Amino acid sequence: MYRRLNDNRLELTVRFLTDVYGVGDVKNEMSREVLGQLAEAGIGLASATFEVVGLPPLRVSSEGGAGK
Repeated sequence: MYRRLNDNRLELTVRFLTDVYGVGDVKNEMSREVLGQLAEAGIGLASATFEVVGLPPLRVSSEGGAGK
Protein backbone atom coordinates (compact mmCIF):
# COMPACT_ATOMS: atom_id res chain seq x y z
CA MET A 1 0.00 0.00 0.00
CA TYR A 2 1.24 3.43 -0.92
CA ARG A 3 0.18 6.55 0.97
CA ARG A 4 0.47 10.13 -0.20
CA LEU A 5 -0.61 13.15 1.82
CA ASN A 6 -1.67 16.08 -0.34
CA ASP A 7 -2.75 19.56 0.68
CA ASN A 8 -6.35 18.46 1.21
CA ARG A 9 -6.49 14.67 1.16
CA LEU A 10 -4.84 11.39 1.99
CA GLU A 11 -4.45 9.22 -1.09
CA LEU A 12 -4.16 5.45 -0.69
CA THR A 13 -2.99 3.28 -3.57
CA VAL A 14 -3.24 -0.49 -3.29
CA ARG A 15 -1.97 -3.05 -5.77
CA PHE A 16 -3.52 -6.48 -5.66
CA LEU A 17 -3.88 -9.62 -7.73
CA THR A 18 -7.30 -10.96 -8.61
CA ASP A 19 -9.17 -12.75 -11.36
CA VAL A 20 -9.96 -10.78 -14.50
CA TYR A 21 -13.68 -10.88 -13.74
CA GLY A 22 -15.08 -9.39 -10.56
CA VAL A 23 -12.43 -6.69 -10.09
CA GLY A 24 -15.17 -4.14 -9.33
CA ASP A 25 -16.54 -6.37 -6.57
CA VAL A 26 -13.08 -6.71 -5.01
CA LYS A 27 -12.52 -2.93 -5.12
CA ASN A 28 -15.95 -2.33 -3.60
CA GLU A 29 -15.29 -4.77 -0.75
CA MET A 30 -11.86 -3.27 -0.07
CA SER A 31 -13.30 0.27 -0.01
CA ARG A 32 -16.03 -0.75 2.41
CA GLU A 33 -13.46 -2.43 4.65
CA VAL A 34 -11.25 0.67 4.73
CA LEU A 35 -14.22 2.95 5.44
CA GLY A 36 -15.42 0.59 8.17
CA GLN A 37 -12.02 0.54 9.86
CA LEU A 38 -11.80 4.35 9.70
CA ALA A 39 -15.25 4.63 11.27
CA GLU A 40 -14.31 2.19 14.05
CA ALA A 41 -11.20 4.26 14.76
CA GLY A 42 -13.34 7.41 15.01
CA ILE A 43 -11.83 8.97 11.91
CA GLY A 44 -14.35 10.94 9.90
CA LEU A 45 -14.18 11.94 6.27
CA ALA A 46 -14.90 15.39 4.88
CA SER A 47 -14.67 17.13 1.56
CA ALA A 48 -14.83 20.70 0.35
CA THR A 49 -17.89 21.78 -1.60
CA PHE A 50 -18.12 24.95 -3.62
CA GLU A 51 -21.27 26.63 -4.86
CA VAL A 52 -21.11 28.98 -7.82
CA VAL A 53 -23.59 31.82 -7.40
CA GLY A 54 -24.42 34.97 -9.29
CA LEU A 55 -23.74 33.82 -12.85
CA PRO A 56 -24.67 36.33 -15.55
CA PRO A 57 -27.53 35.39 -17.89
CA LEU A 58 -26.56 33.25 -20.87
CA ARG A 59 -27.53 34.58 -24.30
CA VAL A 60 -27.17 32.49 -27.45
CA SER A 61 -27.66 34.00 -30.88
CA SER A 62 -27.23 32.74 -34.40
CA GLU A 63 -26.45 34.96 -37.38
CA GLY A 64 -28.29 34.15 -40.60
CA GLY A 65 -30.49 31.39 -39.15
CA ALA A 66 -30.18 27.63 -39.56
CA GLY A 67 -28.87 26.18 -42.81
CA LYS A 68 -27.47 29.43 -44.22
